[in-house]
Amino acid sequence: MNDEWRPVRNSVERINWGTGTTLRYFLHATCEDCLSATPLTPDIMYNSLLMDIEDLTRAMDRFVTAKGWYLPDSPRPQTPKNLAISLSIEAAEVLELFQWSEKQRHPDELASELADVMLYLLQLARLTGIDLETAVIDKLKINYRREWDQHLIDESEQNGKKD
Repeated sequence: MNDEWRPVRNSVERINWGTGTTLRYFLHATCEDCLSATPLTPDIMYNSLLMDIEDLTRAMDRFVTAKGWYLPDSPRPQTPKNLAISLSIEAAEVLELFQWSEKQRHPDELASELADVMLYLLQLARLTGIDLETAVIDKLKINYRREWDQHLIDESEQNGKKD
């Protein structure tokens, strides 16, 4: 058999050395002794192909490397400026799908454009040394404390109006 099972955080990776593919299986939240089980088998795990941010970043990095875009003479230099521009362009393509319509007309195209946005975001974070997982968690903490509509309430009170 060409497969190897490796524990990774709250999951287990199955590496097929014959094909070079890696699948990640996430452990049951209630399974306390899953990591100590020998041998590791899929029946103690969720059968899932989900990837975390690190996995997605590595996959994106392999793609960019395979295309030769990290090379100095690349026609697509991978610089923070170029990636930020590309990220903005892809985000505009998401908007374009909603232009002139309130309805989502093309779910497959939307999925594709959102994937493009995420790939550029992952690469920009990688190139600038930003731990995106930590940045998102930190931002969520800030947002939980934020008073989103306080300025509207203050303006209403100043004008003597109550909504």
